Amino acid sequence: MSLLKYPVGLLGLAFPVRWTPNFFNMPSAIASSGSSIDISLASTPLHTFELTYEFLRSDSVNQEMQAVMGFFLAAKGTSGRFLFQWTDDYIATGTLIGVGDGVTTDYVITRTFGQSFSPGVYPYGSGAEPVGMVDLSHTVNVYLAGVLQSGTSYDIVTTTPGNQILHFHSAPPNTDIITMDFQFYYYCRFAENILSFERFTQYHWQIMKVTIQTCRAGA
Repeated sequence: MSLLKYPVGLLGLAFPVRWTPNFFNMPSAIASSGSSIDISLASTPLHTFELTYEFLRSDSVNQEMQAVMGFFLAAKGTSGRFLFQWTDDYIATGTLIGVGDGVTTDYVITRTFGQSFSPGVYPYGSGAEPVGMVDLSHTVNVYLAGVLQSGTSYDIVTTTPGNQILHFHSAPPNTDIITMDFQFYYYCRFAENILSFERFTQYHWQIMKVTIQTCRAGA
């Protein structure tokens, strides 16, 4: 699938930026014993990103305002889907993908954020989520039991955003740990159908808030 890529690297991006993971759980209920009953509707969250641009140039050389507005128009507000490279989470190194069983050939590509849980060393834990889309313009490394695999032994299937697949031509041996190095995008949409641009000098504009939300696979 060919998707637009949100403009990144614009000099006018300002602080603060906000990154909000949102889990979807049923409202808590209280049992007769007083215990809390909590039911999760999804194992992974959706993410919201809020960006502010202090300036976007629009002169004959630098057309940053045109790039952002043109992108919003092309996306048609909330109805469009696009790829977003979040500067704080787009590189996965040595991330766990799965464990071979001698039968399975397809594995969903995920990234892990946080520290691996190890009591007394890394006691905080981490979360794994499917990536929006693997960036195949950068090097992808696949390892079985720590051994780098030839690119002819597998395929990266990017057909469905949010459901990227590592397909082995032959099933990895039982108990072999599968890890990957790669770069990736979030699969996103705009949260609102309106985006307000304000011009404060002849060739400079600003945007007080751009809100981007991730989407589930197939949504």
